[in-house]
Amino acid sequence: MPILLLLLASAWSGTLYSGASAPAVVAGHLALLGFLWFFGGGADPLSLGHRGRWAVAALWLTVLAALLVSRVPRAGFEVLILLPAWLWLPAALAASWRRLDRLLAGVAAAVAVIAGWALVDWMLVGAPRPAMPLGHHNLLAAWLVILLPVAALAAHRRGDGWKWALWGTFGLGLAAVVLSRSLIATLALGVEAILLAWLYRPLRRKLLLAGGLLALVQLPRLASILGGTDSSASARSIYRDAARAGWAGSPWWGQGPGSVGWTSAEFLRPRPGLSPPSEVVGQLHSLPLDLLYQLGGVGAAVVVVLVTLFVVARWRELSALDGRDRALAWAGLIGLAGGAVAALGNSWLHLPAMLWALALALALLLRSTGAARSGAVDARWLREAERVTPRLRWPLRLYLLAALLALLPLDLARGFYDRARSADSAAATHRGLSKAVALDPSFPLYRARLAALSAPPREAAAQARRAARIATSTPPLWLQAGVLSRSSGMPALEDLRTAMALDPLAAYAPFELALALHDVRTDPQADAAAACLARALLAEPRLAAAVELETRPGLLPGAIEWLHRWPGVDAGWRVRLVGLVSQPRVADGERARLVYAAETGASPGLSLYGFRRLPWPQGWLSVPVRAAAAQALDLPPATTMRSSTASAFPADRCAPPPQG
Repeated sequence: MPILLLLLASAWSGTLYSGASAPAVVAGHLALLGFLWFFGGGADPLSLGHRGRWAVAALWLTVLAALLVSRVPRAGFEVLILLPAWLWLPAALAASWRRLDRLLAGVAAAVAVIAGWALVDWMLVGAPRPAMPLGHHNLLAAWLVILLPVAALAAHRRGDGWKWALWGTFGLGLAAVVLSRSLIATLALGVEAILLAWLYRPLRRKLLLAGGLLALVQLPRLASILGGTDSSASARSIYRDAARAGWAGSPWWGQGPGSVGWTSAEFLRPRPGLSPPSEVVGQLHSLPLDLLYQLGGVGAAVVVVLVTLFVVARWRELSALDGRDRALAWAGLIGLAGGAVAALGNSWLHLPAMLWALALALALLLRSTGAARSGAVDARWLREAERVTPRLRWPLRLYLLAALLALLPLDLARGFYDRARSADSAAATHRGLSKAVALDPSFPLYRARLAALSAPPREAAAQARRAARIATSTPPLWLQAGVLSRSSGMPALEDLRTAMALDPLAAYAPFELALALHDVRTDPQADAAAACLARALLAEPRLAAAVELETRPGLLPGAIEWLHRWPGVDAGWRVRLVGLVSQPRVADGERARLVYAAETGASPGLSLYGFRRLPWPQGWLSVPVRAAAAQALDLPPATTMRSSTASAFPADRCAPPPQG
């Protein structure tokens, strides 16, 4: 059963893409809570001792406190509900084991399935790196890094004809990690090789040689990082600065659990040519930074104390183990060490697939040291299990029932959302979203999707603004609120300015702001409107073909004047843009639509990364354009060129201050 549940999470219910669907989430919840119902128990799930076990309760109370002071408490509600279950899972996994050799072989088989799937998909699809089924190459590599030591132990312990097959599964997993070209995963493998070399002296030369070969594979990447030309490393510096800024804004309790996708845009400072416009960041690409951002200094300190207590407790028990149990303990410990290194360059605790792998490595360590009392098979441990387990069996089951009831409306709302996104009529879509909002009124994405279908216009605008305020700092929601407010005749300037400030490299907030300012029809506002339109054209030249500009004949010439003197953008590119924009256009040509805040292209992450929901199949908001004129404006946006400066796209106004 542990292997089947690990594969269920890693191949479907706990992955990045498939794991966002309602059936997958429900299956994941039932698997976790049902498994704990039968195998959970014990007052000290991480075996920290009489005093240390209170650190587990302290962690939950810290998450509760961070959620209560958060601006976005709904973002962390599911984290609060399921945190005890995940903390109890390692002991429950250890308690379910009877035949350890078969379990180790099962882990090796799971590694072979996931690694083989990734490699076959990579070869057939032609993707740049192996990533499936988990959905990202860093996730795949981290998952394999955690479980590869267990697969190696399985191969080492088998003396029959399966031994070479098990070593083959290990090689398959190792190949998937290397081909993923994940630098942090390669570093994690190096750490694991060093630990193995320290433990097994006969293998020291081979392991050090393998580590050297891995280093050679990553030499070009390391050279690009040291030379400052690696785009991934530069992007990570942006996430690091955002994490620091978010922590500085709330140093004690952080921004709240689960808040990164909802609030991080407030602290990100994107750079042209490096950051994609309308990027929704769901994690800050480093687990320590994510914890500091979400839980603040208090939460990070509690996590450090909890991890330290666990490592110290296990380290003290290692010296008393015999050969078999010692090997099991070290397999789990080395996998955890590799996972810890991988977590420095990625944050994946929101994905159940990674949590199941982590729990399995923890369970190996607990099981081998005898900490999972109810899972041991000898008579002494079974007597101890009979003494300890009944005291907490029913309190734990009451918690599991309460968690199931608390998750029920949220899972039903997710199901109605999925039904709405695949509905074949606007009426069915509206019904599905209405039910989702009724069941989960504090979830902003449902309300924002419903606002796009609501009538009358003022009600739609009010719905959209409420959704934006719940999420606080999600640019597409503020943009939608501004667009719907402008179309209904309601004040829209503040909503659009907020959207532009949160997403300074995107084109559509300044475009809508230009139209809203032009509608005021005063001379100062007319110049400001022209500046906003110029900024929109810098970020998306095809907007010069917008049909709505035909009803505002003075707006485009004013924007061209601004383009002539716009600082921070390549002069030759600006001259070419002005030449293309200044050409006369036919006012009755065929129409097309430029879709923004869409689920494809530059911003697929609004649903998936920001809210962990399936992407919406249709475009959300769009601008009608003349097709031929838009096709002629074939310049790349200035926001995608590294020669552009971030100061050319300020957050507090459309136009940068004049230079000199």
